[in-house]
Amino acid sequence: MTDTLNPKQKEALIEIDRPVLILAGAGSGKTRVITHKIAYLIKEKGYAPWNILAVTFTNKAAREMRERVFSFLGTEQDRNHPYSPQNLWVTTFHSACGRILRREISKIGFKTNFTIYDSDDSKKLVKEIIKINKLPAPSENVYHITSYISKAKNLFESPDHVIQTGINEDNQFVQQVGQIYKLYEKKLFENNALDFDDLILKTIVLFEKEKETLAYYRDLFRYIMVDEFQDTNHSQYRLIKLLAEGKAQISVVGDDDQSIYSWRGADISNIIDFGNDFKDCHVVKLEQNYRSTNHILNAAHSVVQRNERRLKKELWSKKGPGEKLKYFGAKDDRSEVERVVSEVINIYETENGFKGIALFYRMNYQSRILEEYLRRESIPYRIFGGIKFYERMEVKDILAYLILMVNERDTLAFKRVINVPKRGIGATTLQKIDTIALELGLPFQEAAIYCIDNKMIRNPARDKLIAFFDWLNNF
Repeated sequence: MTDTLNPKQKEALIEIDRPVLILAGAGSGKTRVITHKIAYLIKEKGYAPWNILAVTFTNKAAREMRERVFSFLGTEQDRNHPYSPQNLWVTTFHSACGRILRREISKIGFKTNFTIYDSDDSKKLVKEIIKINKLPAPSENVYHITSYISKAKNLFESPDHVIQTGINEDNQFVQQVGQIYKLYEKKLFENNALDFDDLILKTIVLFEKEKETLAYYRDLFRYIMVDEFQDTNHSQYRLIKLLAEGKAQISVVGDDDQSIYSWRGADISNIIDFGNDFKDCHVVKLEQNYRSTNHILNAAHSVVQRNERRLKKELWSKKGPGEKLKYFGAKDDRSEVERVVSEVINIYETENGFKGIALFYRMNYQSRILEEYLRRESIPYRIFGGIKFYERMEVKDILAYLILMVNERDTLAFKRVINVPKRGIGATTLQKIDTIALELGLPFQEAAIYCIDNKMIRNPARDKLIAFFDWLNNF
């Protein structure tokens, strides 16, 4: 199992009896180490698959890890066998917490059929709260409001704390966010819904409130592994620390030089100060790079070594020096794109094709001028990205119907489909229901039924609303 690993990778693999911090530089084979270590724990050290929790940040990374582990163990174990790696908790933070909450969330007042709101749902709910409650228009847009609420949740700041912060700082916007945040939490509870930040926050609340539940999961997870540890935020670190304070051993893998997500809450001190919270921590540095040549590595090192807070390491490669880097300082965006396209044409002519050429840009809007110049030179190209499948309008409509099948309290889903397809239930009718819901303190659906029963909505809208409820009940 260790034959394909270099000495430092082997060191990271076999150290399992104390906390391990694996500093894995870019291209140093960290995924190989993580997957080998999971297989090593099961095959060599007798760990049951379900006693291992391995978390990362994307579903794609989690899926690749599972597939690699199965490639090590799957040929030896039946997929239906209880010790199959299929039973591993190799997942994202949010998926792991969602799985726990589906079983346990009733202990903190929610129903287990809760809905999970994405960022668009959160923005829509905030807009609705501002409109229905006739709040003064905030000085910032909805994105900044939801971002502030997200940041507050990651730091475990309550709505009242945010309001008080606004008062102390004489900041009207922060006070407004705190008021919206309070109403936002109330609506989430009424809708039996959680946003993405709640998945981690509510799991921590559950563990801190229900000690027996925490003890169960501490006993379940005997070994914890965290990938991309430099990208963890306050709440993610708090969650891992809660679980690892039991019987579990822990390995974290990350690279402080690749920490670029502080704008969304990532805290670089989590990796730099790891040894302070986890005593007797063993540090392994993966510095051999398998991806790049030394000219590239040296250039990168000359930049990152200037970081003020940094764990010392220096990458090297057996690939040799390679070509020297080229730097071009353009005077504006058009001269920059002209140079890029000129280089593409040069590569095409010398390499006899466009294969192997990739153009990267930081923001989506920057593709416009690049596409303009590529078309001008008749250069074929393909854009990767765009609207994701689950963000398409028609997909969200279908999902809203499915959500209502399992969570009838979800107001956002109800409002999304009440007139999709067109049923003649207009904005005036919905506004009337919203007003009654606010006055009587009822969820939207209950307010709608109240309006029907008390004939507060005129025909034909009332009959169409009745027909919609009848259809939903038989759905």
